[in-house]
Amino acid sequence: MIFHHTTPWKNTFAFCILFYLRDLGLNKSHHGLLHFAEHLIFLETKNLSQNKLRKKHALLFDTLTAYTSLDFLDITIVCSRSDFTEVCHILKEMLYSWKCNKKQFLESQQDIINEIKNSLDQPINKAIKALNKQEFDSSTDVIGNVQIIKSLNFSGLDKIKTVWKQMLDTAPQSLLIAGPKLTAAEIKIIDKLFDRKKHSKPVKLRSPIPISTQFISRPTVESIVIDTVNSSPFFILLQRIYYIRHLNLNPDWEFSFTRDTNHLFYAVYKNSKSNLDKKQSKKLLFDKPTKKEFTFVQDIVTKQIDSLTDGINPQEILGWLDIFHIRNIPEFQGKTFSQIRKIYSTFSYNQFLLQWEKIFKNLKA
Repeated sequence: MIFHHTTPWKNTFAFCILFYLRDLGLNKSHHGLLHFAEHLIFLETKNLSQNKLRKKHALLFDTLTAYTSLDFLDITIVCSRSDFTEVCHILKEMLYSWKCNKKQFLESQQDIINEIKNSLDQPINKAIKALNKQEFDSSTDVIGNVQIIKSLNFSGLDKIKTVWKQMLDTAPQSLLIAGPKLTAAEIKIIDKLFDRKKHSKPVKLRSPIPISTQFISRPTVESIVIDTVNSSPFFILLQRIYYIRHLNLNPDWEFSFTRDTNHLFYAVYKNSKSNLDKKQSKKLLFDKPTKKEFTFVQDIVTKQIDSLTDGINPQEILGWLDIFHIRNIPEFQGKTFSQIRKIYSTFSYNQFLLQWEKIFKNLKA
């Protein structure tokens, strides 16, 4: 699907291609291989040497990033409208004609090993691991396993290319665009990059499963873990209520929110400065939201959406297009930012409490 947010800009395009990975039959090692390939596509292509591609990146792209998750591999670009044609041509080269030599392979391999180790050291990843909730592991499930990555050698590059080609050939795609209205010529350029016939079907939202909620307490982390396939406006508001509570408490321990496909983690955890204050953490996680809290975060969200409709920050707009349209929030499918703002502005405190009580009624600290 293509989601285009028309902005007041005349000279800038921001766009993101997302490859949906969930239904490709990939195992954990394959996600690591896709992440490896994500590094390799930046090195050189059949028609662009390493130095030439590096210069193109520096001169033509305001932003060029790639990220692999359990659900998606996404590539984000911000560029001048005058460079749009060449940028799309280069991106297609990177996707379909990338290559590397042995030296580049080994350097990328070491970069990925360092990335895995850095990820394992992140406080939120340590916190999630301490929960012993093993459905999701951001290092081994996404970035790759150190032992598997170390075992790869340059002669096995075809294994990486095979998984990458499987993604290109079979993964449903979504394209997010922020910028001015496309001309007929620009639409043709997009069509050459994005195969509408092959990837025009929307990613299917998974059927809802009964929501279940757990409170998990460990010496260094306490977390509410909500099992639910779909997110909702309620969960975005709840995340912000927790964030504001954390700011008001100003403790030395940390708060964070993360999600995988089926789980939402609202976690507080210790850092290097102090032990976790169990009493305060339970207060943060379990206290019923007041009307004042609800109204405050409702105002924050609607103001954020207002800033998006002004078209100020290209990457922020792409990020919210992704959250609203791609990340399993059924209420927002096919809606404009203005329509989504209306959903939030008319969402009542009583509606919020009904959902909160449904999730928290049988939960005990």
